[in-house]
Amino acid sequence: MDDMAGPLPRLYRIVIVVAMLLICSAAGAWLGASPSLPFLTGTGMLVGALVGVVAAYALLHQPHG
Repeated sequence: MDDMAGPLPRLYRIVIVVAMLLICSAAGAWLGASPSLPFLTGTGMLVGALVGVVAAYALLHQPHG
């Protein structure tokens, strides 16, 4: 996994993944709690967490040449 996740040290990768999960989960909860969208807060957090995982993977993954 180390060669697939980029040149950053492990601590920095963990910080990036945790930050992306928190930011995207908070954004999903906020969108889920807004009255104009028919989502629940929990569903928004789940969708936000999934988006956070994909975003963290996209930020840290290096394509193989």
